[in-house]
Amino acid sequence: MQALYAVSFDIRSAQEQPGHVYESLRGHLADWLGHRGRVPAPSATELDRDGRAVLAGKITGHGDRAVSWTVAGDELTRALRMTIHQPLSTGPAQFVTRVTVSQSGEGGGLRIVMGREIPDGWIAPVQDPPLKRPNLLRAVLGDEQLEVRVLSQLATGRYERIREESHADVLLDVLALRTRLPILLMHPRDQAGWSAAADASGQLAGLAQVVTLNYVTAQAVRRAHEQVAPNDEKLSKDKDKRYFMFNGKRWDGLSHIKVRDAVSPNEVGRIYFALDSEEKRFIVNHVGLHL
Repeated sequence: MQALYAVSFDIRSAQEQPGHVYESLRGHLADWLGHRGRVPAPSATELDRDGRAVLAGKITGHGDRAVSWTVAGDELTRALRMTIHQPLSTGPAQFVTRVTVSQSGEGGGLRIVMGREIPDGWIAPVQDPPLKRPNLLRAVLGDEQLEVRVLSQLATGRYERIREESHADVLLDVLALRTRLPILLMHPRDQAGWSAAADASGQLAGLAQVVTLNYVTAQAVRRAHEQVAPNDEKLSKDKDKRYFMFNGKRWDGLSHIKVRDAVSPNEVGRIYFALDSEEKRFIVNHVGLHL
């Protein structure tokens, strides 16, 4: 399988009930398979033993889902591994989702991998399937009985607001850590910006932490980290360079990331991009020197 998406979480009971974690995760997995009762699917109890099933696709036009799962371990340490194959409408490849739910000691774990499998000998290009965070992860993150973490960081699927300069100092300490998730800094200025922050925080759960800044905190971060550029005052005033056309639509390419900031200013690379909240994607406009 060519893996295109992978997240892994450490999970504990928020109510200090270790045995509750595995049962909760297994229940969420069963609900997700059955699209919360809309599609016939194995129950949580049936997931206690190895099995197979063919389930109807959740999305019109997609093929049936071939599901198989295995269970190993005992009451103290156990794991449920599930693999789901579904044909892609764009060719012979199949979309594959692998979910592992585990219990060990006082907690448990959840790992989700999504990708594609291409038949041996197929040499024609295969289009990458669209990827979105599975609703299984949304349900787990929204379960108040569970505490979900990645690299010891609490994962919520929501963005963090940094509004005071004192809080920016805490953010700077976090940015200096060597072991942490990537942090996407955003400076929303309108409803579209806030919607993009919400979408990004949900889709990047387990992959990156989204942090929103205001003018004061953005300047505090920028003074300490010149490579961080949630805004560009010069570009913001140059509409010809700031905005660009893509797929017949005008986009705001103000957001950018600096690359190799330790070199002289005329050699600093930049990646300018727009946030597409509807399609939940980044649209890169320019990779090179300052526009």
